[in-house]
Amino acid sequence: MPVGDKHFADPFGWPLCGASGPLRGYNATSPPCRDCRALQQKANWTAPQVLAPSAHSGSRIKTFWCERAARARESLRRITYGASKDKPRTEKICRVDDNYQHGHIAEVVIGEIDFPLDNEINGDSTRPFDRADPRWPKKCAKCDYLFVDEDSWFHDIDRLYQRTDTGELIAHDKMPAGATYDAVWLRDFGYVGADGIAYTVVLPDGTHWHVDSRANNCPFPRDFKHYCWGRTGDPRACNVVAGKGPPGEAGAGSILSPGYHGFLGGSRGDCPGWLIGL
Repeated sequence: MPVGDKHFADPFGWPLCGASGPLRGYNATSPPCRDCRALQQKANWTAPQVLAPSAHSGSRIKTFWCERAARARESLRRITYGASKDKPRTEKICRVDDNYQHGHIAEVVIGEIDFPLDNEINGDSTRPFDRADPRWPKKCAKCDYLFVDEDSWFHDIDRLYQRTDTGELIAHDKMPAGATYDAVWLRDFGYVGADGIAYTVVLPDGTHWHVDSRANNCPFPRDFKHYCWGRTGDPRACNVVAGKGPPGEAGAGSILSPGYHGFLGGSRGDCPGWLIGL
């Protein structure tokens, strides 16, 4: 990969946009890859790490299991791309936080469609849709910006998941804290538990934590056989405890995301199936 845009990685270090090769070929001043950033925002995923303070200290959230449904939400989305503060843009920026300038965005849900279970992908944004349809968003959902033709158009198909406790159907990007599911599209990367499940937990800040993946501060980045978080219990029974991995693993088994720090199952493993904030 030549020196250029900074790519955002999946849990295994590969670019979200599908560019070949692991992450390399950029420097501190490289702009973010627009396709990677859009995919990261849409998946609502941020790479996990361990050990830091939390804004959810003392919170207790019971996990619940979600099965993939053979249905999908269909929506129409308009966006403009953002930029980093290292290489800012002067146009089409909606808001700024941390080190990122967010573009404009608006989405309209137009219904549900069948989405077979033998299709392991979680969604599809490649299907054509008539741009003359009046249901396309015309204005940013967060400000008064009006979209123009050259702004991006996305016809989104997002798989729905069914809560096994209530039967409710939930879109992947709308899952509340405590939702857990099998991220089947990650199985090919090899990070699954002994039960064959790519176990994923939605944290209070909206991060989707893939428990069987690699922590950001893993001291064994080239050891692809170990687990940074050792988990026990049955995901479908909602009694999982995710604790410290092998000897020498960083941290004490907690999970740190941008807005949450806590344990799945408690710091002593005495609260199976519960997210306990620190």
